[in-house]
Amino acid sequence: LTGLIAGPLAHRYTPRPVAIAGGCIGAFGLIISYFATNIEYLVFSLGIVHSIGSGMLFVVIPTVINEHFVRYKGLAMGINFAGATMGTFVFPKFLELATNQYGFKSALLLFGALCFNAVAFSLFLRQPHWLKEKLKREQQARAEKCHVVNEPADAGRDRSTVVPNGPV
Repeated sequence: LTGLIAGPLAHRYTPRPVAIAGGCIGAFGLIISYFATNIEYLVFSLGIVHSIGSGMLFVVIPTVINEHFVRYKGLAMGINFAGATMGTFVFPKFLELATNQYGFKSALLLFGALCFNAVAFSLFLRQPHWLKEKLKREQQARAEKCHVVNEPADAGRDRSTVVPNGPV
């Protein structure tokens, strides 16, 4: 369900800030699990908060791969999803080891710190130059469809109104 929010946000603001927000929300969900006193708190912190952050990342990262790879897009997507699948095998075992060593609460805190690495990696996300140029051309084309009509100054202020081309 997070994709319904993350997709349009990534389209409007670029994937980078959405990935940063997703990483922060996901890590925050794990870190506040440290303070859980009952199962309902864990359901909220892990099942809702952490899932929202993870869902944002799972939607945005394939978008970034799609933007950057043309020739080897299938390989890049395969590596991405293979890594996500491997995480489902590795992280439960790692959680078991961390729980045996540090306790369940501290293991969740450790996992939260590990999830903050998603924020660090999200800082490296950039739009490709060809996409920036395409978006700039589209914005200029939209601006050329409108022209500015200056109205008489009112009380020393200049007012202008945008009127679309064509019959008014």
